[in-house]
Amino acid sequence: MTDHLTTQQLADIERAVPRLSEYSEQSDDVRTVAEGVPALLAEIRRLQAELTEAAEDVTWLRCLEAAGVDNWEGIETAIEMRGE
Repeated sequence: MTDHLTTQQLADIERAVPRLSEYSEQSDDVRTVAEGVPALLAEIRRLQAELTEAAEDVTWLRCLEAAGVDNWEGIETAIEMRGE
């Protein structure tokens, strides 16, 4: 198992949630988990998207740094390095 959930694993968990409701009558803990999983999955997906965006920003900042940009001089070089 990896240290992060893949898109497939998230989809598998999401598909399994309705089956948890079969057991929720027997246990308040199961009901609590079943009710919380959709929100957890949404938060995981939101955080994954935010992390992807942050990684893109870090790449851009590294390009700026490598181009020696500490002001607007060198911005054209940084843009070329980024591939725009």
